[in-house]
Amino acid sequence: MQRKRIIVFGSGSGSNFEAIVQQVRAEKLPIDVLFVFSDNAKAYLLERAERLGVPSEVIDFTQAKSKTDFNNQVFKLLQDAEPWDLLVLAGYMRILPSEIVRRYHKKIVNIHPSLLPAFPGLNAIEKALRAGVKVTGVTVHYVDEGIDTGPVLAQVPVTISPGETLSSLEEKIHRVEHQLYTQVIKQILWGDKTPQRLRALLSVSDKTNLAEFARGLSELGWEILSTGGTAKLLQEQGVTVTPVEHVTGFPEILSGRVKTLHPKIFGGLLAIRKDQTHQQQLIEQAINAIDLVAVNFYPFIEAAKKPNLSDAELVEEIDIGGPSLVRAAAKNFPEVIVLVDPNDYVPTLEQLKTQKTVDVETRRKLALKAFEKVAELDIAIHQTLARRFNLEPEHLFTAHRKVQALRYGENPHQKAWLYENAFERGLSSSIKVLWGKELSYNNWLDVDAALGLLAELKSPAAVIVKHNNPCGVARGKTLQEAYERALAGDPVSAFGGIVGLNETVDEKLAERLNEIFLEIIIAPSFTPSAQEVLQKKKDRRLLRLRSLARPSLELRFLGGDLLLQEHDASVADEASWQVLDNQTLTAAERRDLFFAFAVVKHVKSNAIVVAKDEATRGIGAGQTNRVGSVKIALDAAGEQARGAVLASDGFFPFADSVELAAKFGIAAIIQPGGSVRDADVLEAARKHNIKMVLTGVRHFRH
Repeated sequence: MQRKRIIVFGSGSGSNFEAIVQQVRAEKLPIDVLFVFSDNAKAYLLERAERLGVPSEVIDFTQAKSKTDFNNQVFKLLQDAEPWDLLVLAGYMRILPSEIVRRYHKKIVNIHPSLLPAFPGLNAIEKALRAGVKVTGVTVHYVDEGIDTGPVLAQVPVTISPGETLSSLEEKIHRVEHQLYTQVIKQILWGDKTPQRLRALLSVSDKTNLAEFARGLSELGWEILSTGGTAKLLQEQGVTVTPVEHVTGFPEILSGRVKTLHPKIFGGLLAIRKDQTHQQQLIEQAINAIDLVAVNFYPFIEAAKKPNLSDAELVEEIDIGGPSLVRAAAKNFPEVIVLVDPNDYVPTLEQLKTQKTVDVETRRKLALKAFEKVAELDIAIHQTLARRFNLEPEHLFTAHRKVQALRYGENPHQKAWLYENAFERGLSSSIKVLWGKELSYNNWLDVDAALGLLAELKSPAAVIVKHNNPCGVARGKTLQEAYERALAGDPVSAFGGIVGLNETVDEKLAERLNEIFLEIIIAPSFTPSAQEVLQKKKDRRLLRLRSLARPSLELRFLGGDLLLQEHDASVADEASWQVLDNQTLTAAERRDLFFAFAVVKHVKSNAIVVAKDEATRGIGAGQTNRVGSVKIALDAAGEQARGAVLASDGFFPFADSVELAAKFGIAAIIQPGGSVRDADVLEAARKHNIKMVLTGVRHFRH
């Protein structure tokens, strides 16, 4: 663009002058403000000019010999400054003499705070308010020899709200002035004297905060385009709306399935403003650019959860136009602001008010969020239809939303984040942090391990977890007893661990819990006095348990690939047990075998659990050979192994584990069976009079 030279005249505060200078600089426009002139030596306009580094000239009217003398000095000032391209009046309170107006025909513009010809002259805002009109506005016009009678270049309406005050209306008017004046100046200087208003397309299902946002845009001079129910709501709220069908010349059809799918909409979204070919095509096709899109989608995710919804009803919740608008706007993010989240309305409006635009970094973030929302919707549709049609999809897609950045990962040098399932309740929504700092990456893993095991146990029960493995598990007649017995299972390892409890914690139990360092305590609830006691520990976290529901599927990353499996939800079924030689199990043995086999599911393989009276006495985890885990568990149990039961998550490949169990006095063993040496294993059990149960169900955990 060719460089242009302008002069600004003003008599008062100069807010329009400053807005022009700021926008010229922000947009790096090739405009030189030669100087700002005032007829008032005390005008605040001059202070603004000094602060902005713009030269100023003053011819104080009160010091002139006469009006003619003053006008002659002003005329000479303009002549001496030639050549210049435009004289901008910004609150200049004197009528220019005819000689100046005639000499500089269509080179002088003025901005007036009303919709001319209504309320010309002074105090236009106050006049409009007193007249009781519902709409006033801003006019930019060429200056002629009359008072505010020159040809109109642009007008923007401003709604006068019920109870509007003079100061609030002035603020609205000024916001529009500051946005509009520079736009018109640009259009004049570079050949198009009909300025294009900024345009926003609003079409939403979630109408939260929409009316306030639209009203704010309108007050800034934006034209609001809208559809259907959104347009109706905005009109009811007093926002001036242009229906989309007025833009497209095409009505909404197919019961609303086709509303915005039209070249005049998508051309306005996808045009690159700096591409001359694009601009020429817009002109040829009478398409106006669209600068902002606010869209959110039909509530498909919520609809999919409704029972007894037919296929026909469900597919009507699949949005077509919304995602198409969002993708187009997000693709052209340098030109178009795209909003898919009502929480972004206020910050976007604030940027538009203060900066007149939205910065590139914010546009990028909004575009990314937009594509995320489109992807999330597509994934929800894919998953829902796959389940509904009972088809196994060829591709696996997941959608998770960022909850927070964690302090670090598994180790301090690793970054980590927590994401929640976008469609189903996950771990992060199953608990509430009542006290303490945020959970770490390792904390989340341990909490998950604790709750997974706790879900297997009847109340009252206690689980102590360390490094993703249980180190003490027990049931009891009371929750206090359950905790005491779980702690007794391995008091050394319990230090610094996580405790999961499935009943309310009272003050007495809280005092006992405080006797050792426990990093996290999870329970359905805490009495007020118990919570007060537990919060005395500075590094303690208290979590309220909302749900013990477990996911139906489990995902594991595999060098960038994924492994997917069903959750191991199987429970011990005594009807399927094979008991060696039909030995008779006592009630206590049967109870302990159920308990131990439930616990061993949650121990890393190779996994061994020694239990008695529904309390773990020793746990062997993560060894590369099974007899190694057996030895660890039995050594931990010591004398308590006598008369206890032993559970194994997998079969015994050799009889050595049974031989070792016999030395410690184990009374009964429960294991899947299935080894090629089962006969040797069973024979060893017979030899040592150990009862042996084969479940046929393995519980490896890696």
